[in-house]
Amino acid sequence: MTYYRLGDIKMSKYLIPIVLVAILYFFYRFMPFIYFIMANKKYNSGDIEDALKFYEKAYNSKHSTPTIKIMYSYVLLRQAYTDKAERILKEILSQKISQKDKISAILNLSLVSWKKNDINEAISLLEGLYKDGIKTSVLYQNLGYYLILSGDYNKAIEFNLEAYDYSKDDPSLLDNLAMNYYFLDDYSKALEIYNKLIPMKPQFSTAYYYYAKTLVYFENYTEALDALNKALNCRFSFLSAVSKEDIENEINQIKLLV
Repeated sequence: MTYYRLGDIKMSKYLIPIVLVAILYFFYRFMPFIYFIMANKKYNSGDIEDALKFYEKAYNSKHSTPTIKIMYSYVLLRQAYTDKAERILKEILSQKISQKDKISAILNLSLVSWKKNDINEAISLLEGLYKDGIKTSVLYQNLGYYLILSGDYNKAIEFNLEAYDYSKDDPSLLDNLAMNYYFLDDYSKALEIYNKLIPMKPQFSTAYYYYAKTLVYFENYTEALDALNKALNCRFSFLSAVSKEDIENEINQIKLLV
């Protein structure tokens, strides 16, 4: 038989409310993180509509962090909500935030500029980071691609070769370099880089798309079609540099040559 002292009973009388308050505060304080985890789970399962609802709740929560808001802006961009993403990013950048969050926000804002067809602004944003001494794989990846899109292939190749020196095994940086050589009509160099990249089984369509176009130059149509079919199996979003329609059109063009 268990006996309780009167003091123990009185203590438990006050302890229970304290514990309940602590639990409630925990959920209140960390609610944005809980919403964010739920949003990620929904998003990864393909339930985009519900995911966006939870991301919005995480964003609007009192204790939401710049990191959560920046990640939400990226999801919005993937779903083509460029105006809302831009508003959130500019709101974040107007506040006092960490250097890491500032870099992430500017990287995302450059994506907004790119998708709004303002490639010069996208380049300017990232060149600002670069001049401040920021060198990361993502910065090299995005700025290297923007420079290719600008049409200044000679300036782009200088930067993309520097990126290659920064990381010789990053698939995205290899993709930029190979694509850059393709646009410089240096198909042999492009193929050399693709022969290193493709065995890595990249998960983005541009690698296979421009690899196929390089193979077409060498009249290797069978492998080109195989590469394009692999491109079709990649995941696509509003931020994809090459669309399914681009790939399907290229397949049809090659079939006319076979």
